[in-house]
Amino acid sequence: MTAPITHLDDYRPGPQPAARPLPANVEAEQAVLGAILSNNAVLPVIGAFLEPKHFSEALHQRIFEVSVALIKGGQAATPITLKTFLGEGDIGGMTLPQYLARLCAEAVAPINAPAYARLITDLAARREVIAAAQEAIERAYDPPVDLPVGKLIDGILEKIRAVGDWLPQEDEDESIGGAVGRLLETSQDTIAGKAAWIPSTGLEDLDKTIGGGLRRRRLIVFAGRPGVGKTVLLTAIARRAAQKGAGIGVFSLEIDVDEFTSRLTANVLASGLDPMDYRDMLIGTLTGMQIDRITNLKAWISNLPIEFCGRGGLTLQQIETRAVKMKKKFISKGLYLDSIMIDYLGLVAVSDRYKGNLVNEYGEIALGAKNMAKRLDTNVSLFSQLSRAVEGRDNKRPMIADLRGSGNIEEHADAVCLLYRPSYYDQNNPDVIANDPDALAAAEARAHDLEGIWGKNRLGPTTTNIFYCDVAKSQVDNMERHQ
Repeated sequence: MTAPITHLDDYRPGPQPAARPLPANVEAEQAVLGAILSNNAVLPVIGAFLEPKHFSEALHQRIFEVSVALIKGGQAATPITLKTFLGEGDIGGMTLPQYLARLCAEAVAPINAPAYARLITDLAARREVIAAAQEAIERAYDPPVDLPVGKLIDGILEKIRAVGDWLPQEDEDESIGGAVGRLLETSQDTIAGKAAWIPSTGLEDLDKTIGGGLRRRRLIVFAGRPGVGKTVLLTAIARRAAQKGAGIGVFSLEIDVDEFTSRLTANVLASGLDPMDYRDMLIGTLTGMQIDRITNLKAWISNLPIEFCGRGGLTLQQIETRAVKMKKKFISKGLYLDSIMIDYLGLVAVSDRYKGNLVNEYGEIALGAKNMAKRLDTNVSLFSQLSRAVEGRDNKRPMIADLRGSGNIEEHADAVCLLYRPSYYDQNNPDVIANDPDALAAAEARAHDLEGIWGKNRLGPTTTNIFYCDVAKSQVDNMERHQ
C-alpha cells in the first residue's frame, strides 16, 4: 500500500508533459499560397474570409499580404513579382525564389483552394481559443484586485466569441420544401387571425414600412446628424414597444441611466395635459404637482420590460454578453428579449483589426450586430451618425452615402433609415432670423416634423415616414394624432 502523504513536503510531482505544439498545418498554407501564385483568380474566392493573421508562419503571412496588395492593385502576383517585396533569406536551405517556386509546384487545385483556406482559418481560430484560455488561466491565478469574478468570466466569453465572428459564416443546409411549408402556414394563420406576434414600434407608419414591426434576426440602422433626434426616437420606440409587451434591451454608450429615465418619463407624459421637459426632471426643477404626478407613475414605469445598460466603451462582444443575461432575465419573467437598441455605432469599441480604418471598423460593427441578431434570435436597432457632408449642401436631407462607412453598413443592414428634422436647420436659416414672413410660415408648418427617409429596406418600400417630434418632451408620435 502506498504510504499516505502526511506533509506537503512529502509530495514530489512526476515528470511534466512537454508543451504541445499549437494547431497548424503548414502544408495547407503552402498549398493555398501556391494556388494563388499559380492562378491569381483564386484570391477573390478565398479572400473574402482568409486574412494574413490566419497563417501560422510569419513568412506565409507576408507572402499572402503582398499577393493581395499586388492583385488588388491590378498586378500579377508571381514568384518573380513577389521577390522584389520579400527580399532574400534562407528558408530551410532554400533561397526565397526556390521556396516560391516550390509553393507553385505543390499548389492545390483551384477548386480545392476554398476547403484548404477554411482549414487554415479553423486552425487559426483554435490557436486563438487556446491563447484566450491560457490568458484566462493566468488571470484566474493572479487576477487584478479590482476585477470581480463575474467580469473575469465575461472577458473570457467575449474573447472566444470574438474568434467566432471572424470565421466564415456557414449556415446548415435547410430544406426549401420545409421553408415553403412554413410560409404557407404563416399565411393560413394570418387568415385565421392567429398570425405570429411581431413586436410593434408603436408607430403605425414605421411598422408598415418595415414589414410589421421589430422582426427578429434583423438589423435596422437609424442614422442622423447630432441633435436631429436619434435618442428621442430610440426612447419613444423603446417605451411604446415595451408598453405593448416587448422585452427591450437598451445599450447607451452616450447617456447614463438618469438621463434615459428622464427622457422615458417625459415621453410617457408627453401626450397628457401637462407634458414636461426631460431636462427639468434631470436637473430637479419640478413643481410639487409635477413631482406628485411622477411619483404616481413610478411603479408603472418601473414595470416596463426595459433593461438599460449605460456603460461606455463596450465592444460588441461585451454588449452581446450582457444581452444574453438580459434575455435570461426576461425569460425568467415569462417575457422575451424582442429588441436590442444600441446608441450609437460610433461609440462602440472596436478591435485593432483595421487599425483606424473607419469604413472597415464600422462595417465590422454592423456585421457583428447582424450576427448578434441571428444568434440571439432578436431584433437589433443600431443608431449611427451621419457624416458632415450633409452640412455642405443646400439641401440638408441626408442620402445613404452620408452614412459613415455607408457601403459596409448598408451591406449588412436589413433596413437603413436616415433621420432629418427641418427645424434643426430652420433655426439657423438667415431668412428665418431676418423674420421673413414666408420663411417663418414654412418653419412653423414643419416645426415638429421628423422625417425617416428609408435608403434601404428589404421588406418594404424606400419611402419617407413623417412623425411628430418634440425633442424637449422626448416625444415622437404618429403624425395623424397631431393633425
